[in-house]
Amino acid sequence: MDRIDKPIVLPASRRDWDPTKTKAPVDFVRNVQGSSAGAGSGEFHVYRSLRRKEYARLQGMEIKDRKEREAKEYEERMTAARLAEEEKTAKRREKRKRRNKGGNKGDKKKKTEDGEGGGGEKGGEDGGESEDGSDGKE
Repeated sequence: MDRIDKPIVLPASRRDWDPTKTKAPVDFVRNVQGSSAGAGSGEFHVYRSLRRKEYARLQGMEIKDRKEREAKEYEERMTAARLAEEEKTAKRREKRKRRNKGGNKGDKKKKTEDGEGGGGEKGGEDGGESEDGSDGKE
């Protein structure tokens, strides 16, 4: 604590560890046991570390395969959804074209000729009274 201006170096956390980036297994065996019977006191620790590295490598391969499979499935789902959406859009576009092509002008003339000018309210604009003079209340 004497030098407060000196930066502190913190090791990387285990959360950042990526099992897909482990080293490949070596092609040669370093720890060959001799012809003497039995293993020494340090052999178990060597075996355990080699086993841990191999399991980490296999786990990394499984994670990598799972990520690739999930990415492929996601792309397939997105492609299918995109195609379905394009089909719906094309159908709606054709429907709009057919609707806008011919019928609008005649519909407007019919409504104005029939005398239904607009408003759309029940009873008209005369304060809620019907044609026979009653207000609909009893």
